[in-house]
Amino acid sequence: MVASTSASVALSTWPISLRLIAPLSPRVDMLHSTIALATEATAVAGTNYAGPVTRLVARLGATIPGGAPFDPDPAAITAAARAELEQIEGTDVAERAGAAQRADDQLDAEARMFGTQIQALDTAAGGRSR
Repeated sequence: MVASTSASVALSTWPISLRLIAPLSPRVDMLHSTIALATEATAVAGTNYAGPVTRLVARLGATIPGGAPFDPDPAAITAAARAELEQIEGTDVAERAGAAQRADDQLDAEARMFGTQIQALDTAAGGRSR
């Protein structure tokens, strides 16, 4: 069995809403990346880079509803990615904004910048059922 890990990178200078990850954030980021790669695939057509970039775009496009599986057409993949973004990006932005507001309300400037230590909950406050 192969363990899968993922990581995100953020700069402390970014607004907190962009440093937080909501449930749809990885998908939104992947769709934006796919659009950028599809644009790049068009730009490198006819070069040594065309094949690898086109294959990558086709594989990513296969995960997008409305796209033809493994169709390497960058325009079709871009259209499918934009259609899905139209459906989910607003929710992602709203969830990130809500989380950012809660962070602003609950954390001091240092904690908003660098995070906080994990704290144990009191069992009475932790909502343990009886």
